[in-house]
This record gives sequence, structure tokens and C-alpha cells, in this order.
Amino acid sequence: MEEWQMVIGVFLVYLIIVIIYNRNKNAEEDTISRNTPQLRLDNEHIVPQIVADEGYTIVSIKEFTSKYKDVILCVPPQIRDAITASMIKGQDLIQISTDALNEIEKRANMHRAEEQRLQICVIRNNNGIELERGGKIDEAIKVYEENIADGYPAMHSYTRLMIIYRRLKDYDNEQRVIHRAIEVYEKAGLATDDVGKWKLRMEKSKLLQSKQTNKNYEL
Repeated sequence: MEEWQMVIGVFLVYLIIVIIYNRNKNAEEDTISRNTPQLRLDNEHIVPQIVADEGYTIVSIKEFTSKYKDVILCVPPQIRDAITASMIKGQDLIQISTDALNEIEKRANMHRAEEQRLQICVIRNNNGIELERGGKIDEAIKVYEENIADGYPAMHSYTRLMIIYRRLKDYDNEQRVIHRAIEVYEKAGLATDDVGKWKLRMEKSKLLQSKQTNKNYEL
């Protein structure tokens, strides 16, 4: 009789252990389930189904980094840090403020547009240099004029036009280019020593123009 009691006692202890184990396991699975995106079948593809907090958007880290890898500095440091932490954990989804996403997109577009303007400016400057070397001054002027019309703050086109127009004694155009250069650089917050030199050049140009006019009158 005592042997049966011992067997029953052992069985009950085992049963209690199994019940406690299963209860803890179920609780752990529930916790994981709440923190893991649920999956659903959509057009024969399994896609993540997760609801973002109000004012936030769930984005794929892989898609996000691929989209902004060329303008990574447009992404705020705190978001870059959060993405890095998520990647270390092996996660591919992250929740980002919708306003922050819109601002990142805006900055990225502006940065890419500026990069494109710079590339176009460099190409035109190189073309202008080659045209000048070939003695095609009129064509070089057209190329440089396109650059200053675009208004990118790269000095070469402005400087070359000032020199060419001075040599041609075309003071009206020289002064126009000087005025444009000062306008562009001050607007871009690049009021450097060159702006001061251009202002002095403007005075010199006006003086030369005045002498030329007086000489024509004397003739």
C-alpha cells in the first residue's frame, strides 16, 4: 500500500511540474506573439501585418536604408541609432514618426537636387574651359551664362565671364555678372572675401566704362 502511495505521489509531483511548465511556456509565447508582427496571406504572399501607433509609420529597415543610403546624413542621428539597434537584434521593421519620415524625404529631395545642380555646373564649366582653349569664346560665354542663370555658387563661370567681358570692354555685361555673383553668394550665405573683391571690381568696371564714354564723347 505504501508503494502505491509513493507512485501516486511521484505522479502528482510530475503532473504539477508539467502544468507549471506549460503555463509559463504559454505566457512566454503570448508575450512573443504580442511583440511580433502577425502574418496574413495576401495574394498568395505572406506579408507583415502590424498596426503603428498614432502619428507613426511602420517601415522596412531594408527598404529604408536602400532608399536613403546616398543621403544618410539627411536621417536624424536618433533614427540612425534606432535602426542600427534594430538591425543588431535581427529586426527588419521599425516604427518611425510620420512627420520625421516626411522631413527626411523633403531633405533627401533637396540634397539630391543640389547634387544634380552641382554635376551639371561642373560639366558646363569643363565644356567652357575646352571651348576657351579652342578659341571659341562666344560659345564659352553661352555655356558660362547658363551656369550663372542657374545660380549655383561655383565661382569659375562668374570669374571667367568677368574676365572675358572686361577684355571685350563690355562693361555692362561685366557689371551684370558681378551683380549676379554677389547676389548668389550672399543668398547662399557665402559672403566671403571674394564678394568684397567683386564689389571693388564693380567700382573699377564703372570707372573704366566712364572713361570709355568720355573718350567717345571727345572723339
